[in-house]
Amino acid sequence: MGGLRRATLAATAALPLAGAVLAQTLAPSSAPEPPRRNTVQELIEQIGKDDFSGMAASRELARMGEPAIAALVAALQDPVPRVRYWSISALSSMENDHVLPAILGRLDDDDALVRAVAVWHLGRWYGRQDVREAVLKRLGDESPFVRGWVLKLIQSKRDTDAADQVRAPRRARGGKRTGARVCLAMHDGVRSADAPGGRSAADRAAR
Repeated sequence: MGGLRRATLAATAALPLAGAVLAQTLAPSSAPEPPRRNTVQELIEQIGKDDFSGMAASRELARMGEPAIAALVAALQDPVPRVRYWSISALSSMENDHVLPAILGRLDDDDALVRAVAVWHLGRWYGRQDVREAVLKRLGDESPFVRGWVLKLIQSKRDTDAADQVRAPRRARGGKRTGARVCLAMHDGVRSADAPGGRSAADRAAR
């Protein structure tokens, strides 16, 4: 009987521990916290760091879609050109007609690189007559860099009417190359001073 009593007492003493283990086993496991997503404002701040950060942040903002539109439109007024041209890229990638007026407004930006990026991204709406006319007006831009991107867009859209308009002055001058044609030939040689790896910022922002 003594052995039985000792065994009973030992089992009784172990009950609280067994209960705690069982409760822990049956309790729902807490799922790991998902990685924290950057806010719209944080991503816009990243855009201004450098072009590689700008490209990544611009793509993330484009994926956010409509919740990011208001902040991106406001960023088009940022004093830093890099913030403006990557904001254009993000807005254009949303393919939302509501952002079109904001991008059209950047055709008159003070910075030639911002104007060039706006020209290229307006290609998404090039089928609209008002957009096409606004873009073709930039053939008279003071910057050969911007004019080169207009010509690049004309070529990519196979706009033969616009191409004929560009060639007409050349014919009138006896076949001499116009400034617009020269700047298109120069396009691949134009590089931004802050473009790592030899690629221009406009090339990256136009992707």
